[in-house]
Amino acid sequence: MNKWKRRFVNYPKIISRKLHLYRKFTRKTVPYRKNLYTIKGLRGSGTNFLQSILDQQEQNWVEPYWKHDVIDDELQYYQSHDIEVHFIYKNFFSWLLSLRKYSWHMNIKDRSIESLLTEPIYSFINQPYLSYVYDLNEGDKFDSYKNAMEMYCVKNKKFNKIANQIYSYESLLKEGRVADTVFEFNEDRKKYYLDQQYMQEYTTDQVEMVNDYFVECSFTM
Repeated sequence: MNKWKRRFVNYPKIISRKLHLYRKFTRKTVPYRKNLYTIKGLRGSGTNFLQSILDQQEQNWVEPYWKHDVIDDELQYYQSHDIEVHFIYKNFFSWLLSLRKYSWHMNIKDRSIESLLTEPIYSFINQPYLSYVYDLNEGDKFDSYKNAMEMYCVKNKKFNKIANQIYSYESLLKEGRVADTVFEFNEDRKKYYLDQQYMQEYTTDQVEMVNDYFVECSFTM
């Protein structure tokens, strides 16, 4: 095997090692302050919305780790620095439409709901190691999630496991917490979530597929 082939074959392992070192040596140092908190949640689940609420309560936000992922030593770090972990999630059906509309790095904006529910999906389309390796503990194996349901289930269960406080996006809207934030929600937007108007985008078969999956997932939507 020539040097170029060896380099290509070993590329995932090289990237994994570099990522580990990057995270180890670039982690933010948390200053000594009271009421420290950090936020966890999937993209499109309302992490910025939650931060806007908590910032009104004289709490101090820090992000020593990336808010959209969890790696092995995070909980120990949070506990040793007295950092509270606040986790927010959105109903799967509304979250999937947010993901489809604002696809970030995932290059899925034009994909159908059916394909998102049935076809493989990368958390980062060009850099799957940033999420998949640590989510599923597959070492140097680079692969995709089976579908968006698996990504939602796996990542939210990991966030839930380390969280001190848990919120649903919809419950914050229902409680009227919007008034405490810089986010603007008109009544139509609030009804979209609270009346579950987004369900009109799904077929009966798709709803049944999702509900059946989450019976096994054991994470409340």
